[in-house]
Amino acid sequence: MLYLHSNELNGSIPDEIGQLRMLNNLGLYLSQLDGSLPSSLGNWSSLAWLYISYNPLSSFIPLEMGNLTNLEAIYMSDNFLTGPIPPTFGKLMKLTELHVFRTELTGSIPSKLGNLKLLRRLCLYHNNLTGSIPSTLGNLTELTHFYLHENQLSGNIPDELGNLWAMIHVELRQNQLTGPIPPSLGNLTDLRYLYLRRNGLSSSIPGFLGNLRAMLYLRLDENELTGPIPFSFAHLFSKLRILDLSDNNFTSPLPAYLIVKLQEMMNGQNGQESQDKSLYMRHAYGIMDYYDSVNVIVKGKEILLLSSLTIFTTFDLSLNSFEGNIPDVIGHLHSLIGLNLPTITSRELFLQPLET
Repeated sequence: MLYLHSNELNGSIPDEIGQLRMLNNLGLYLSQLDGSLPSSLGNWSSLAWLYISYNPLSSFIPLEMGNLTNLEAIYMSDNFLTGPIPPTFGKLMKLTELHVFRTELTGSIPSKLGNLKLLRRLCLYHNNLTGSIPSTLGNLTELTHFYLHENQLSGNIPDELGNLWAMIHVELRQNQLTGPIPPSLGNLTDLRYLYLRRNGLSSSIPGFLGNLRAMLYLRLDENELTGPIPFSFAHLFSKLRILDLSDNNFTSPLPAYLIVKLQEMMNGQNGQESQDKSLYMRHAYGIMDYYDSVNVIVKGKEILLLSSLTIFTTFDLSLNSFEGNIPDVIGHLHSLIGLNLPTITSRELFLQPLET
């Protein structure tokens, strides 16, 4: 093991480091290392964990990393790495964690990543990746966290993602994805977080999404979705904390039968008894814990809650084409903190519980 992290090391990583052939853990994160990654790192045949995040590294990822066949975790985020994701990553059959986010990667996602059958977390967000999401990623049946947001990905969401039975958190927001939401996503019955906002998704919401009864946060806003909200969608709402369908092309009267199903928002303090005592959504994540963040609309402005309160509940249907009156049942949502409806002309989000 070699841990030199959280220091003020600078300069480039020396090529001679590749001579440490028996190295199994390397921690160089939170330093000032720059320059390129040496191709000699491909000599680390015993390496299991690689931590080089939070450095101003500015090179391509060497193809030789595909030689590290004992590698279980890669943390290479918050760098200035450029170029494509090496297709040789598809040879890292023991890999369970792949974190290369907030860098400057370009090109498409290699289809060979679908070979990584043990992968649990795939985090490639906030890059400049283009092209479509490979259908081969549907082979990653151990995957629980799937983060491709804030790229330039295009095309349809592949149906094969419905094979990812273990999925808990999907982030595909802020890309250029088009076409319908695949009904196969209704197979992901453990899914708690689904963020598809700010794409060009069209067609109606598939009724099979009603199978997602563990859902906590659902963000489909700023797309081109149409039609009425399906009746089966009501089954989502037993645990839902945030629902945002705003800025689409939904029609028909506001669905009172759905609002009736927003149990957590109805239950008030009683609805909190079954929740974790922490006020924040908290999960173990790699070498540290993290607290979920979420964007919400407050008085027409987007704000980021860096830690998502379990007591924060919002319901946003604004900027659609719903017809008729606001259903009376909305007055029974005692725990609702945020409300944003299309028939409220100010389109403001009211930050206080509703009174009956």
